[in-house]
Amino acid sequence: MPELEPETPPEIEAEPEEEQEELDEFEETPPAPAPEPVPEKLEIRNESGELTEEAMMLGGVLDGETVIYRSGRVVARLLFRNGKQDGDAVYFDDAGTVSVKSRYKDGKLDGEATYFDHNGKVVRKSTYEAGELNGRQTDFYPASGKAREVAQYKNGLLDGEVLRFTTDGKLEERLCYRRGKKVQCPPQGGLPFLAQTR
Repeated sequence: MPELEPETPPEIEAEPEEEQEELDEFEETPPAPAPEPVPEKLEIRNESGELTEEAMMLGGVLDGETVIYRSGRVVARLLFRNGKQDGDAVYFDDAGTVSVKSRYKDGKLDGEATYFDHNGKVVRKSTYEAGELNGRQTDFYPASGKAREVAQYKNGLLDGEVLRFTTDGKLEERLCYRRGKKVQCPPQGGLPFLAQTR
């Protein structure tokens, strides 16, 4: 008897529309969106039960105001967004007087920062950009409020003139810097220093 070869069944090709209909039948409905995180207030206490920090959390990270305490007194009020310091920051000395007012953006100092002495008088104003000194920094005589020193910064380095004044406001010393290195100052009355060094 002759051997018979097994017959191969013919391939069945489904029409493209039929394939899509079959897939549609098995598609799962998308999961419901995750619920929005709910703000939570976190309190941290030391070993003796004294409150040391109150913070707002959202989704497990700092988001909102954080207040830091020492010996029952507020020493800092800070704002956070998505876990990074972002917004106004106010620091207080042990007597409760404001010692620093500054702004943060994305976790870094950004904008003007003002520093005060224990009597609330301004002793320094600095300008920051992305965490580095950028622009003018002025130190003041607290008693008179007059400038003691005015310096220019760029990318965290002295860059421009540093002017020092006596208590009665007279120019006492003039120094010049470029990219953090002291350089010879041009004669006064000529072009501004920054125009000559660029």
